[in-house]
Amino acid sequence: MNVISLFLALSAFSISANAVPPLISTMVETTGIRAPNFGFFIFIQYVACSLIAFTGSSIKNKLRLSNYFVVAIGLIAITISLILGGVLLHSYLALLIWVIPLGLSGAAVEVFASIELSNLSDFNSSKNLCLSQVFYSLGAFAAPQIVYFCFDFGMEWESIFFIFSLVSVLVLFFFLVINQHRLRFESVSNKFQSNTKAVILKTVNSRRLFLIFLLIMMSYVIIESLSAAWLAYSFEQEFQLNTKNAALVLAAFWGGMVLSRFLIVMLPARLTLWPTLLVSSVLLLLATVIILPAPGYTASFIAVIVM
Repeated sequence: MNVISLFLALSAFSISANAVPPLISTMVETTGIRAPNFGFFIFIQYVACSLIAFTGSSIKNKLRLSNYFVVAIGLIAITISLILGGVLLHSYLALLIWVIPLGLSGAAVEVFASIELSNLSDFNSSKNLCLSQVFYSLGAFAAPQIVYFCFDFGMEWESIFFIFSLVSVLVLFFFLVINQHRLRFESVSNKFQSNTKAVILKTVNSRRLFLIFLLIMMSYVIIESLSAAWLAYSFEQEFQLNTKNAALVLAAFWGGMVLSRFLIVMLPARLTLWPTLLVSSVLLLLATVIILPAPGYTASFIAVIVM
């Protein structure tokens, strides 16, 4: 059950990380903040995420917290941030301040939940990590769906943040119940656990391969982040959609992501590296070529799913 709790924690983080994009146009109308400024807010959020990714392990070791303890703290901070989002986000400064703790807490959940999932995996197996990406995508898929149904009931965007926080509270409660005996301070002798898997780049070829994967991942994350942040708003402007229907476009993007990542989990190991990279790159290029000229709503919508 602790594996399920970690997966759900990643989904809760994903919902929080993808809460703002489907609401951008509505927030523009009510707050008066220009749409391009939201790109800066999202950038600051990712900078905060990167800060935890680089320094989180050192801070955790100094405070002698278990990974589960850090994930729980992150979930609590996410919940508080989402509640405050429904109250405070009516000015440029409030948004700028708000995204920083949201990014820090989200990264704490993602980083240390992923570490625990890696430790719980069998040796030389990436199944848990692959499944963690499926659950991240499920959370990202859920966020615009929640927006769609809430707008269908006539709710305001401020109230939708409270719905997001409710989901986070439920995940937090489940996580605390399942992992209460793991929420502890670690002794000095347990700081470096024996089951931690070290990656040693022994040869020049290994280092080169690492750099290749690093560049591929950076390129992919840039495309994914831009798509997640601006697809809904772009479709609203290009095809005159309302915010509710534009949220479905973003849901289609993440729905395609859920499907593809789940298929990768099911594939035999020999097909999950270069063949998958090749096929995915071709499909991504094809979708980009189709969507950039905005040939029409139907073609662009299909391209979003392929993307």
